[in-house]
Amino acid sequence: MGKLFASGKYRSQIFLSISVAIMLTIVAFSAVVYSNARAILQKKEYESDSQFLYQVKYNITQMDSGIKNLSAYLFQNNDIRSIMYRKEDFNDMAELTVQINRLAGSVLSSNPYVDSICIYNRYRDLTLYIGRPLFFEDPSLKRMIESAPSIPRLTVIPRKIENIDKRFENVFTYFMYDTDRTNAMDGALIVNVKSEWFLDQIQTINMVDKKKGDRVFILDEEQRFINDENSPESLRNAIRDGFLRNKDQPEGFYESEVGGKNDLVTYVRVEGLGVTLLKLQPGAEVYKYLNSLKTTMIGVTLAFLLLTLFIALTLSGTIYRPVSNLIKRVAPVNSRKADVSAFRDEFVYLGEVYKQSAEQLDLLDKEKNRYRHFMKVYLLKKLFQESHAMDESAIAELGKEKHLKWVLEQDLIVCVLKIDDAREFGQTYSVKQQELIKFAVLNISTEMLSASYMAAGCEMSEDHVALAIGLRPDKLRDGEAMSRLLSRIQAYILQYYKISVTASVSRETNDFKEISKIYGEALNDSIYRFVLGRMSVISPNRIRTNTENEASGYPADLEERLLKQLKSGRPEAFGETLRRIFAEVSKLEYDNIMISLIRLADALKKAVDALMKSKLRPVHFHFPAISRKLLELETIDEFHSLLVDAVSPVMETDGDEELERRNAAIIDAVRGIVMNEYADPALCQDGIASALNISSRRLSRIFKDGAQTSIPEYIHAVRLDKALDWLESSNLSVYEIVAKVGIENESYFYSLFKKRFGTTPKEYTLQKKLKSV
Repeated sequence: MGKLFASGKYRSQIFLSISVAIMLTIVAFSAVVYSNARAILQKKEYESDSQFLYQVKYNITQMDSGIKNLSAYLFQNNDIRSIMYRKEDFNDMAELTVQINRLAGSVLSSNPYVDSICIYNRYRDLTLYIGRPLFFEDPSLKRMIESAPSIPRLTVIPRKIENIDKRFENVFTYFMYDTDRTNAMDGALIVNVKSEWFLDQIQTINMVDKKKGDRVFILDEEQRFINDENSPESLRNAIRDGFLRNKDQPEGFYESEVGGKNDLVTYVRVEGLGVTLLKLQPGAEVYKYLNSLKTTMIGVTLAFLLLTLFIALTLSGTIYRPVSNLIKRVAPVNSRKADVSAFRDEFVYLGEVYKQSAEQLDLLDKEKNRYRHFMKVYLLKKLFQESHAMDESAIAELGKEKHLKWVLEQDLIVCVLKIDDAREFGQTYSVKQQELIKFAVLNISTEMLSASYMAAGCEMSEDHVALAIGLRPDKLRDGEAMSRLLSRIQAYILQYYKISVTASVSRETNDFKEISKIYGEALNDSIYRFVLGRMSVISPNRIRTNTENEASGYPADLEERLLKQLKSGRPEAFGETLRRIFAEVSKLEYDNIMISLIRLADALKKAVDALMKSKLRPVHFHFPAISRKLLELETIDEFHSLLVDAVSPVMETDGDEELERRNAAIIDAVRGIVMNEYADPALCQDGIASALNISSRRLSRIFKDGAQTSIPEYIHAVRLDKALDWLESSNLSVYEIVAKVGIENESYFYSLFKKRFGTTPKEYTLQKKLKSV
């Protein structure tokens, strides 16, 4: 059988399962049958013994009734009453003897079960016996008489009579007496019945089979055996213990175990006599036929068990056959060539093969999705860059792509989402993080647009992504609605990714071949972020004032007035005129804006150079640096701040002490703001500048000159010092501390901490614990 199952562990499990299941069923069935047979046999024996005990109970009751009648009759006998209530001395002993012998002859001869009769005379304190010596000494009887009136009338009382030769005889005593006014016994008749005759009559009348070991026991109310004192003490104790466990029931049966043998005991209570009848039958005799049945059942069960093995063998082969066929079929799929015997069973092997297949299918599916994604991105980039030059095969490929074929069918626009502060974005995040963020921007945008429009997009360069947006015929083409939706997208991106984007929307087209053209237009229009600011939504309508403006620059008189105000040292008037110039410049076409700003910077440089010739501490106006900054800045407001910061020292050089005092106050204010608001993730240089009503660039210069560090570096230093305090004085986790100091990116916190302290926060905590040990 070992060879049979060597090739199939699962088959052996099936075989064992079926075998165990059938075996347990057969064994359980046999046990139930045997248990039921035993219960039925006990019930039948109980019913038979109950009938026997009820007959015994009836016979005892009849004999008890006869004895009571005899006692009552004798109690009324004149001869006995004359003796019982005689108050004079018994002087004539001969006459008394004759009278007693006459009673003995008439009573004892007709009632052989009577052992003796005792007449008690209270007046003379005398007990006279019939059937025993006339003045027989009976100590136990005297003790009982002295306990009157607690002695029950005409109730059997088991007791022992001590003979002259010191032997004890068991008797059943019946008292019949009257009481006087004081409730004392006023003479009594005591009838003693032979217990041996009483029990012999029970066994004779009720046919107790002693050859089989049947025995009858009688227990009084105190669970003392009245008969059969020759039985072993252990047997009597076992019978008594079993009865005590069941004494709450007036009748029943139980098993009594002595010396490893079980006996069946049936009992019936005789209420009137205050005794309990018990019949004992040896278990070997009671269960003789049951033991024979048990042997037969064991033989039958063993036969069935052998049959079970054959059935289990057959069924396991039938059930295992499909599994075996499946293993043969999947074996070629097993890429790792694993042997089925190396696994716990065949199903574990099949699970491993299935897992391999699922992994292969998953890889294929990922490759397929990746290919689809690459193809989609490829087609989108081709649309945005070369839609005008797409051939028929490219157009057919576009039509097969279910997520893009709408481009061929619907009117559409192109939206360019340009990342603000692109240089800082590139320095803050790794290349992989930048790709993920741009991917998230695309997903968020297409998801939010898809509620009202068809949309698809891709990354076009490091600083922007492009979206093709289909305009459904059933949707109102409302430019304001599109702008509001794009603003919500910008707000969502800023909330969750802490970056801002500017949206530039193209004009509509119904020719997909114009997509690359309107993409170029939207990308060119995005330069007007310089005027409209970050997170603006740029559309052809919104910048029409700029693109159709034929003016080439700002009015010359404004420049002349500005330079006079500079020379005269009037900063407030200078600032107002500069704002008016910038307002005029903001209305120009983009190229003219750049030319005008360069012209303004050049004019200011010349004016500053002329002023500085007469100053003791000249201020240099570095025109090339300012011109270069103009090309790098993203908004006109930043260039405005740059010019103000460059020119302000020119008008402040005459009040150096006042300037230093004012700058010191600004530095203290920055420090106070940082110390109070370091836990705010939004705390930054621009926010502090806005709170102090000063330009960000000027604030940066003042703080760095006075504090010898930049504002961002100072913010990081305060946050790291606070984090270090919490690491040393609390049980907070690093994650919790990062949140408390206002840094949202945990990996960024780790890099700052290690750069400052030369170790990671966890290593620092560990070193601290080691030092404390």
